Amino acid sequence: MDYTFYIIKEIDVDGCRLNEGWYGGPFSPDYYIRSYYRPSILEQAEWTFPYAYKTFSFSEPIPETVAFMRAIDEAKPHFLNSLHSSDQTGTFYYVSTPLPDALCQQIIKLTHDHQLPLMIGEPEAPFMPPIQAGFYQLPELSTMYDYYQSILPTGEDPAKAILMGGSSRDYAGSRYRTFCLVSEISLFTDPRMVDKTETTYSYKDAMLDIAKLEGEQIAFLSKQYQSAQASITVPTRFQRSVEDFLIGMEETRSHHLKLAESDAALARFATVAEMFDLKLRTLWSSLCCCSMMIRMLDAQPDNITLSEIRADSEKWLDQGLQELLSFFNWSMRPLRELCGVQLGSALMIMEYLRQTHESTATPLK
Repeated sequence: MDYTFYIIKEIDVDGCRLNEGWYGGPFSPDYYIRSYYRPSILEQAEWTFPYAYKTFSFSEPIPETVAFMRAIDEAKPHFLNSLHSSDQTGTFYYVSTPLPDALCQQIIKLTHDHQLPLMIGEPEAPFMPPIQAGFYQLPELSTMYDYYQSILPTGEDPAKAILMGGSSRDYAGSRYRTFCLVSEISLFTDPRMVDKTETTYSYKDAMLDIAKLEGEQIAFLSKQYQSAQASITVPTRFQRSVEDFLIGMEETRSHHLKLAESDAALARFATVAEMFDLKLRTLWSSLCCCSMMIRMLDAQPDNITLSEIRADSEKWLDQGLQELLSFFNWSMRPLRELCGVQLGSALMIMEYLRQTHESTATPLK
């Protein structure tokens, strides 16, 4: 294909280590969640690139991001593929530039051939709009800034709402006009993820109901965390992640409430897939947050107060996992197939990019 490959096996070594509890199986949602770890946003190599736009400025990349930047500067890549997974939604792809429809259909066929559903439901963020089924715009950080500027009260600085730096897409795209692909491959799937049958429930009511559930979950988790704070003596990555999760869950709840109040289109009937997506994402986020809180408490010296908080949190987690497993008719494709879809989609896009650069004399990297 006339490409030179630069492969980074693992950019987030700490995240890799702190997730290893589920690597050996059994591969099930409950086992995965009990061993779950996601770094706080300012400890993620993907989201701490230097970036400046209007009133926003970020200039403190973590060491992993510095290494990532050096790799990008060495390779000057035409194509950058960050390998992700979507643990509780269908499969979807972020692209920095829209692709031809025929190519998207090839990738969708590959996805379906491996029995992976495409994601149906709300985008991960309102400033990451769908381009077409299964494909979303991977925006520059400036797009996030402009979005916050459009929804915040007049005079409020959008920069204060952005709790991260730039991404590899921002860095490689601005320097080398790199095409960036983030492949979010379904880890666990359920037939309802692709069920477009209309329910008798309006999407607006579904959002209001899920916002109520989110409020209850946030209230419990916040109470547990605040009760523990005074007795925490050992700082951990888990603590910073829990704080991030609580902020993110509240932002999601507020977004659902605003949509329900302002978007007249949500009066339509919701599909089975949309109802399923709302509930599963909400259950999943709260349980992952609770699991990390328990691991945060496990890292502290013996303390009666923390022991009581831990016992209460574990009981809540156990009950939540029972609810999740009774709701989620999950299955999981072999890991080789999941990786095959990531590799296959990358190769299809690389061939397209190669063809569009045939006239250049410089080999692609």
